[in-house]
This record gives sequence, C-alpha cells and structure tokens, in this order.
Amino acid sequence: MSLYRPRFSLPSLPDLPKPDLETMKRPLLAIIGLLVILAIAYVAIPMISNAGTGLFSNHTGVGWINNPLDLTRDGVYEADLLLTLTNTTDTLTTITLDVTSDSSELIIFCPYKTFPNVAPGNSRKTTCLIRRDPKLAIFSGSYTINVETSLGKTNTVLQVIAN
Repeated sequence: MSLYRPRFSLPSLPDLPKPDLETMKRPLLAIIGLLVILAIAYVAIPMISNAGTGLFSNHTGVGWINNPLDLTRDGVYEADLLLTLTNTTDTLTTITLDVTSDSSELIIFCPYKTFPNVAPGNSRKTTCLIRRDPKLAIFSGSYTINVETSLGKTNTVLQVIAN
C-alpha cells in the first residue's frame, strides 16, 4: 500500500505501431479534396437552380402570415402574403403587380395592383389575401404562388394543411 493510493498491477498494453504519415498523406488529401468539392456543390446547386426564380432578385420582398395555412384549426381561413416592391431601376416608374397560382383551389385577392411614381430605391408595401375556394376541395400540400411585377418575377410557396 502506498502512502497516496493503492498500487495495482494492471497488465500493460503492447506497444501499438506508429502510423506512417507519409503513406497516408495522399489518400487523406484526396478524401479532404472530395469533401470540399461536395460542400461547394451542396451550396452552389440550389443557387444555380433558383437563379431565375427570384433568389437573387431584390425587387420583391416576400413575407407570410399564417403560412402554413392550417385549415384544421378553427378561425383560420386565409393567409396573408406580405409584399415589399422596390424600384431597382434608376428612373421614376410605375410598378404593376400580378399575383397568380397554378392551382384553381386558391383565391388570391390583392387590393392594390398599381403603384405609380415610385422613385429609384423606394419601396411600396402591400398585402394579398389568399383563401381556399369554398366550391372546391383543397388538399394538403405545397402551392406555388407566382408574383410578377413590372420589374421581374418571383415565386413563393404556400403550405396548406387540410382535413
């Protein structure tokens, strides 16, 4: 017995061989290079595929209230599409707005469709109401909303939860 702790005679591990780093360097660099290429592709592919759909456009800001639209709850009947339209040109312009959907199950109402005399760099805000058509059955899923202005196009998605 030692003064500080009991002494146990534990079996010793055999000496493990030391790895040869020079022979592992080439495969390790190849694996790291492959991981870097995959990471770049993971980031770049969504940007390239969404380039024409408004990912890089700053003329239309999109926000939502009640998205996803949960029709199973009481009192929830519509979603609000909040739009910020910015004049990105260098001249005074009139911005026109057209919001549509490929689905006939949705009714889209935008009270203001024309915004005259918008100065360069200035914005106009508007809200569009999106409801289900009571005459048609609506199914749970994603519905694409197309926002087209005189400055360009943007797409957004409305999620619907139905019975």
